[in-house]
Amino acid sequence: MVQIRTKPNKTLDAQVLTTWLPLAVLILVLAAPRVARAAGITWGAAIAISGDTDVLTNGTFAYAYDWANNNQVVNGVSFTGSSSSTSGGVNVALSGFNNRNGTAFNSASNPFASLSTAYTNILVGAAYINGVIPVVVTLNNLTVGHLYAVQVWVNDPRGGSTATRTETITSSGGNTNTLLYDLTASAGGAGQYTIGTFTAGASSQSFTLTGNASTQLNALQLRDLTGGPIPQPQAQWVHPGPNGTLVYYLDNMSNRIPDFSFAGYMGGGVSLPSVPVKQTITPIGGDNTANVQNAINAVSALSPDANGFRGAVLLKAGTYTIAGTLSISAGGVVLRGEGNDTNTGTILLVTGLARNVITVGGTGSWSKTGSTYTITNNYVPLGATNFGVNDASTFAVGNSIVVQRPQTLPWVSALGMDLLTNPWPAGSGLYFERQIKAVSGNQITVDVPLCSPIEQDWTTGQVFHVTDSARIQQVGIENLCGVGQIADYPSNILSGCFIVYQNLKNGWVQDVLMSGWGNGISLNSGLKWCTVQDCQYINPATGTSSAAPAAYTIGNSGAMCLFQRCTSDGGYYHIMVTQAGTPGPNVFLNFTCTGTHYNGGPHQRWAVGALHDNINMAADSQGGYTPYLAINNRGNDGSGQGWAAGFSLMYNCQVPQFQLEQPCLVTNHYNWAIGGMGSIQQYPFSTNAVGTNGIYDTLGAIVSPQSLYLEQLRERLGPAAVQNIGYALLTVAATPSAQSVLPGNRAAFTVNVGATNHFNETVTLNVSGLPVGSSASFDTNSIAGSGLAILTVTTSSSTATGNYPLSINAIDGNLTNTVTINLAVVPNKLRITTISSLGSNLVLSGTGGLTNGTYHVLATTNVAWPLVNWSVVATGQFDGGGNFSFTNSANPNLQSRFFLLQVP
Repeated sequence: MVQIRTKPNKTLDAQVLTTWLPLAVLILVLAAPRVARAAGITWGAAIAISGDTDVLTNGTFAYAYDWANNNQVVNGVSFTGSSSSTSGGVNVALSGFNNRNGTAFNSASNPFASLSTAYTNILVGAAYINGVIPVVVTLNNLTVGHLYAVQVWVNDPRGGSTATRTETITSSGGNTNTLLYDLTASAGGAGQYTIGTFTAGASSQSFTLTGNASTQLNALQLRDLTGGPIPQPQAQWVHPGPNGTLVYYLDNMSNRIPDFSFAGYMGGGVSLPSVPVKQTITPIGGDNTANVQNAINAVSALSPDANGFRGAVLLKAGTYTIAGTLSISAGGVVLRGEGNDTNTGTILLVTGLARNVITVGGTGSWSKTGSTYTITNNYVPLGATNFGVNDASTFAVGNSIVVQRPQTLPWVSALGMDLLTNPWPAGSGLYFERQIKAVSGNQITVDVPLCSPIEQDWTTGQVFHVTDSARIQQVGIENLCGVGQIADYPSNILSGCFIVYQNLKNGWVQDVLMSGWGNGISLNSGLKWCTVQDCQYINPATGTSSAAPAAYTIGNSGAMCLFQRCTSDGGYYHIMVTQAGTPGPNVFLNFTCTGTHYNGGPHQRWAVGALHDNINMAADSQGGYTPYLAINNRGNDGSGQGWAAGFSLMYNCQVPQFQLEQPCLVTNHYNWAIGGMGSIQQYPFSTNAVGTNGIYDTLGAIVSPQSLYLEQLRERLGPAAVQNIGYALLTVAATPSAQSVLPGNRAAFTVNVGATNHFNETVTLNVSGLPVGSSASFDTNSIAGSGLAILTVTTSSSTATGNYPLSINAIDGNLTNTVTINLAVVPNKLRITTISSLGSNLVLSGTGGLTNGTYHVLATTNVAWPLVNWSVVATGQFDGGGNFSFTNSANPNLQSRFFLLQVP
């Protein structure tokens, strides 16, 4: 601080300016209010009744009724009981019901009996009418222009003849949904509810209920969402529960959507490695096949390090003509270019006839050892990790095993695949590689859920030990272009691939551009735990052949593989396919696809466990064709491909058209489209009447969570796993990036936390690196989603001068994101260098301030007064050199004043 006493010396007269404004005439033109047009109700999925938290609490409560005539509070929401079959007080009008029973819709069996007393009390009664008769429900006392959510419950857990009853719900201009009275179709099975949203175009809004044998309404709630959070649509088969983690619907055999998060390099959630370069080459004239292969061979001959890496071959930018075939047959080898740009990067210009150009893999896949054991369960459901065997004495934790589901002729017949021109034979079926996590008696628990049921009605499951020493691992291809100039394209377009992986685990392909190809990248037989990411497939040399090549393929026994953030563009191609018997889980995530006459989806002979997550397909670029994503029965196409896949899923995909089927002659066989946008190609019956439409769960909306794979990965391995594979969950920044402070003073920083990639994380904040003798505090150290926090760092008089990098950490579980700021504690060198008079003003100048720091000028007429009684007469900022200048108007009629220069 610097204290200055000055004596005023001159008066500066002020000029008073008076401005007269003419009186204006204000004319108000009042327009007639615009009448809002009535809109339909958009209904979300039918959700299983499961607990009090089913009851919506978003927005502002409007009213809620139950027709059990019980006043109850459920999840903080007050339901008013109604004894009328024609109304819910003055708020709800019912037209069509003629009966009400307050206790009939009850059961002492679970799961209904396990609900809370309050919840069951609003569900045991209903207004109803027998027969297929529509009932109109009218919601009254609405505010025009407000956004509302209406929640409707239907429930009848008695079982028996009522167990299979259903009810459609619709409104004019809205979509249609179907609610089940009894989800398990047996005694004790609770019903379902749905939530619809609409903007009120009038003071009333109606919807219609129509049952298949009777129509009923158990309870109803209305909430005003205007200005509040809008509930994101939720699907029935999988959706976030009350605590934010996923809840899975179980069918009557306990089948559920499996956990796909085990797909990808090292079992998912692991960053691709950066392997050191051990060989560097540049292009030579003519054929470069030997040039590149020799470098690969040199690195292949090196000893692997502790992580299994031998090294990378770096191909410097330029064009490498490849007339032959490149092969990597040793683990730990990476082939890397200097860019995937066809003008400036590394280009492999492939000439000659169609063939596999780059082949990667070992001499074999897994090998069976020891005896074969049989699964003893009558039914092992989809998504299970536990089953019994006839003798588990040879199994131990950590063993590698295969769980086999053989393909039998009775099952083939049940799928209708014996009716094809080229019927499916009996065969080995599906092989699921797994590791044992626990053994208890004859019960075995494995690490990865099974992607198919194993049913004694159709087949006997088998289990045996395996080894896989013939596989190689830790191989990658990165950051280059493959340009095809294949002489026998397009007539031989289906032969060969640019890159083929087989007999490999823990491999990757990233940042590869493919131009002028038929088949692009194939993860073929003997594959597991591989990732292909950020690749491009453009300008395929496909002509107009009906037998189109595939950009991205998972081959016959490929399992636990992930394709993500890939793009494709061109004509007459398949985006992604699975081949016969791929056992899953396999994932295609975040694709962007364009072109003409293109499509995607599983291809042949019963793959299982294929997830298509956030696939985005544009309309046909030439028109006249509708690109589609399909999981269906391909019948006799391709010499009898038949059912392309089972137990496979399209999740939040946005495509021009969905084609979705599932077998209808055998129970509990599913394919799903959950969430997403696009039209439906109806399949009332497929080839030989063996299939019907698959399950469309909440089509027409993007459901929560945005990505099923990423949310499953987050829940299994924590947020860091999601960020490891390229999806930042949160950002953290701070301003200013640096501040200077004198010992004993404070500095404040604004911390900005943002949520990304559709995640709404709750993070805690802390700071590290503080100098001795200082402290720090946040005005809040917990931020949900996005928000700001103020960090205040307080130094003491004993804090040593110097520069201190401070780390502000935003922490979410096992994920920590950090921003670094700099705190400079500087010595007090502030001094006045000049005091001068400039006209009627006193000018003070000095140096030694904090660079770009703030200062205050305080004044008082009594120097003995405490500092709190001094007045701030000016605030300024030191310049980049720490200099300051202050000008004060002097007035001789005022008392002498004392000035204090203060640095905050």
